[in-house]
Amino acid sequence: MNQAKKFAKVQPKDGDKVLHCGHHGQHPYHFFAAGDGTEALPVTFKRPDGTLGVATWMVLCNRCLITHGANPWKAAVADGTFVSDGPEITKDFQ
Repeated sequence: MNQAKKFAKVQPKDGDKVLHCGHHGQHPYHFFAAGDGTEALPVTFKRPDGTLGVATWMVLCNRCLITHGANPWKAAVADGTFVSDGPEITKDFQ
């Protein structure tokens, strides 16, 4: 069975703010964007210290997606800045 990888239409851009589960190096990652599928829209959230933040993407490792799939907000432990110079997210097709 051949699997072809194709880049997703909506991609995070260098400098976009992301919420993440904190499990760096735990591939594969799953990216989620608020919006209608044609663009990622910002979402406001409250950090544990009470300050407000804005993120465009949520990034979860596979284990956190399985554990918190029904409520992914519970898996987000920190926010950061996405750093990349090209498309990263692929969709797998059979």
